[in-house]
Amino acid sequence: MEGIPGTRLAIVGDGPARRTLERAFAGTPTVFTGFLHGEELAAAYASSDVFLFPSTTDTLGLAMVEALASGVPVVASRSGASREVVDDGRSGLLYEAGCARSLVGSVRRLVAEPGTREAMGKVGRAAAERRDWGTSARALRRYYEVARRLEASCPSPARSSPTDSGAASSC
Repeated sequence: MEGIPGTRLAIVGDGPARRTLERAFAGTPTVFTGFLHGEELAAAYASSDVFLFPSTTDTLGLAMVEALASGVPVVASRSGASREVVDDGRSGLLYEAGCARSLVGSVRRLVAEPGTREAMGKVGRAAAERRDWGTSARALRRYYEVARRLEASCPSPARSSPTDSGAASSC
């Protein structure tokens, strides 16, 4: 927040880190909303300029998709589901996980460059409209099929003989 003057932060949700975060952000223009759902959650997304998603462990990225559906560009760490949800430079920006300078630079770009937020918001909204459970399930099934083919083509330790010492390392 110090790197981008005038920034205000809304932390939506709740969890075991909330008290620590409240102490860390004490004295800053930060609001902790707690858990929101339905219309309140939709209003929180819609009133945002940027959706910051710092998690490096999320598996599905549903909160990012919700932000994109609201026309809000996403700034997310370059990891996990973020790379699948955010089209870097088009629907949002990916920053290097653990690098505050990269994070600040991404948010600053969205705030400083005229029209960037709006353009990325439109692209994100269109991308979110193409996502549905059927599409997601088909993509997951393709990943499983690729993994199954790769597994079948690699010798397992139980199947390899002592003369196959280097075969598994190429997989």
